[in-house]
Amino acid sequence: MRFLKASVGGLLATLAIVAAGQAAEPVVAQLETALNEPLKIVAGGAVFNCQDARCVARARTNQTLSVSACKQLAKRVGVITAFGDSRDKLPPEKLAACRPNR
Repeated sequence: MRFLKASVGGLLATLAIVAAGQAAEPVVAQLETALNEPLKIVAGGAVFNCQDARCVARARTNQTLSVSACKQLAKRVGVITAFGDSRDKLPPEKLAACRPNR
């Protein structure tokens, strides 16, 4: 019984570390056209810091990497050519759906 409790405790600690690592992964939007000045935009429950041709959300929610968040961002910054993190990006068909004025 003690072994089982220790194993479950270790597993939960490992999952917490993995979840924290995933939460730290920023979501990046690559813009088709560079911005004239830096902007801060809330989209998908996260603050995107936008400068030049990139917007980055370092503190993300479970809604940040979504078509909805991409659409919210695109309304303010224009066409987004890539949206995601190092492991997960919106595929081309979903990226096309987040174009502004759609």
